[in-house]
Amino acid sequence: MQDIHTIVVVYQFGKVASTSVVNAINSAPGFHAIQSHLLGADCLMRVVPYICDPNTSDYAAQVEFDQLSAAFTTTRMLNQVRDGTGPRKRFVLVTLVREPLSWFRSAILQDLPRYMVLFRGIGRTLELGDPEAEADALSACLLVALRWLSEVAERIEDLANIQWGDHRLKAAVDDVVPKDLHHEFLSLFFVMIRPLRWFDTHYTSATGITLTEFQPYRRGMWKRDPDWVNAYLIRYEDLQEGYLALRDDLGLPAEAVLPQDNVSATKPHSQPAAQAFSSGEADRLRRTLGRCDYARFFGYRQPAQT
Repeated sequence: MQDIHTIVVVYQFGKVASTSVVNAINSAPGFHAIQSHLLGADCLMRVVPYICDPNTSDYAAQVEFDQLSAAFTTTRMLNQVRDGTGPRKRFVLVTLVREPLSWFRSAILQDLPRYMVLFRGIGRTLELGDPEAEADALSACLLVALRWLSEVAERIEDLANIQWGDHRLKAAVDDVVPKDLHHEFLSLFFVMIRPLRWFDTHYTSATGITLTEFQPYRRGMWKRDPDWVNAYLIRYEDLQEGYLALRDDLGLPAEAVLPQDNVSATKPHSQPAAQAFSSGEADRLRRTLGRCDYARFFGYRQPAQT
């Protein structure tokens, strides 16, 4: 790290092309970029009960566990920088955001084995077929899941602040979802609302910085007055333009180019997922998610192109 003058932490909730940004920055001499989905002692400790829960699948528990070690290291560095005891280097925090429903589709495709228990249960209960073996069955099961998510979410006014044990959530799920699918449905529900609550439950908790401290800087990009950190927010939908502005701001060389890859379109099961997420049920859910502060701040009130 002796030759490093700038440390960039790309801190985000996943599925926003963060790996491409990290790789582009790391191609530049003197820069060291790290990506993290988890930061802050409180956030890290909240993951432990989920990992230890016997109802959590082995796959999901392992995914979360694998992230913890690196997240502890990055959190310690962040706390040292805030305290003035960290490395004497420029410290930059970059966060990427994305339209909630488009992000949700990518999250499902990325970790489909985690959610297949629910989709198999829907297929079995409603006699829709096997979603693992049949594309039409997966699309049909996704449509049902989207409808259930809409029916539950529409009953909760402060959607971004809801907790797992909230009586309103329990009552809504009891009314909508078969009892034997409650746990799997709730797991998917809280994945869906992750972007809506992430700044309150993760970002501000880890950094002490709130959204209100940011000002528009470029199209789809926000910047905060620097103190212990230079902090940026960039919309995934405006990433190419936002990255160029970031590159200029940080003094990255022109050779630090951002790749242009569309990975989601090539993932297995992308076609049935695209069919379900272009439906009327998806539009209904997008409208519900769009009423939250996250969607308002980042301009996601209107349906986005996916």
